[in-house]
Amino acid sequence: MTFQIRDLSATRKECTIDYSKSDLQNKFKAKLNAIKGQVQLAGFRKGKAPISLVEEKHGPLIIQELLDEKIQSCWTEVCKDQKVLERPEITVVPLINKLSDIQSDVSITLGFDVIPQFDLIEPQKLIKTLNIELAKPIAITQESKDSYRKVLELQCSKDEVVARPAAVGDKLEINVLYTETGKTENDLELVLDATQTQQEFIDAVLGMSAGESRSFTYTPESYDPSEESSVSKEVAKSLAVTVTVNSVHAMVPPTLDQLCAFVRDLNGATGENGEEKLNEWIESTILELNSQQAFRINEKKLTNAVAEHYSFEIPSVHTREMSFDTAEKKEAVFRAIRMNYIIGAYSELFDIQPSHEDVDFFAKIFAQDMGLPLQYLSQILQSNKKVQQRFQDSVVEKSVIKYLLEGTTMKTATVAAPAAIEAGHDHTNCTHEHHHHDHENCTHNH
Repeated sequence: MTFQIRDLSATRKECTIDYSKSDLQNKFKAKLNAIKGQVQLAGFRKGKAPISLVEEKHGPLIIQELLDEKIQSCWTEVCKDQKVLERPEITVVPLINKLSDIQSDVSITLGFDVIPQFDLIEPQKLIKTLNIELAKPIAITQESKDSYRKVLELQCSKDEVVARPAAVGDKLEINVLYTETGKTENDLELVLDATQTQQEFIDAVLGMSAGESRSFTYTPESYDPSEESSVSKEVAKSLAVTVTVNSVHAMVPPTLDQLCAFVRDLNGATGENGEEKLNEWIESTILELNSQQAFRINEKKLTNAVAEHYSFEIPSVHTREMSFDTAEKKEAVFRAIRMNYIIGAYSELFDIQPSHEDVDFFAKIFAQDMGLPLQYLSQILQSNKKVQQRFQDSVVEKSVIKYLLEGTTMKTATVAAPAAIEAGHDHTNCTHEHHHHDHENCTHNH
């Protein structure tokens, strides 16, 4: 088999196949003669049509078949030695459709992308090499338990409409008009509690009554000037809004039995009601939330450090259909793609398999990212194959991250306590972006 492979770049290769004039002519004639006796053309008995008419009708198909056979044979050999990402882009020179077109050797070019090559850092040396200071879960305090209990009480409280100015602990139904864009969001619910986020916004609406409107400017707490990706170009640092209160609701706190029942349903817990059991559930949940918080922070630190360390070329198959508004957005996507390759390489090299406990842990994080109650996740995974695949990819990715994070015992730093912990939900941002491509299509230029 005569073919040559040359590198166009670190991730792009070109295979050139030489099909000699004599070989192609002989095979063409052999195939033409083989089908001649089976062809029936209008005005002729079966197998009696002139060879010139048979060639005119079937010549292009014979040429295509011969080229495909040659390409497939060579491509099988190429794939044995190359880690190809897609089927090749094929170019044939010169273009031929019949025997008389074969006046010289034919050159077939296969262009294809390959998996980028890079040297992996040993897992035991990764944290030290990249100088990552790992976070550890914050300790459980009485203050955090009290704060979490307030969140639980708010979530299972009932409310009643009251005709008075809004006070701390009340729930408001509001409409918000964004001054700059003119966009309106109606019938939003807002609990006026110190454990909630957007405290600047809450302070601005305290004391408002039903039917009252108030205009003010506030800074969304999601804005982080150090991270371009944390806020879109359309959202300013400060937002000017006009808030109209539709109704004020006083919250009626739950009884101990109602609160215990709510926690059991929320966490799938078992046991009798009572303060002791409730405190046990609360401590267990906070410990888990703090562990998730620490994992997310370390995951972000690790992925940022790894993506910064590696700068290998991205195969064009991932980006040829993309366009980028800014160089920053392009680099963010490239870093995410590189991280996917690195995760895959570690997973393949070390055959990392998550434990049942790990899968449960990752499932809770996945449910939070999806905005789903944990008790509904299993139902959705059974009925939605796309979500199931996303979950499987997430487990693989996070298993590798956990493996790399635990590959060494380095110095650790305590995670700063979050402003609020919502029951069963963590709003820490995840920086991973996954890019899935369908490589089944092959472009032929004959």
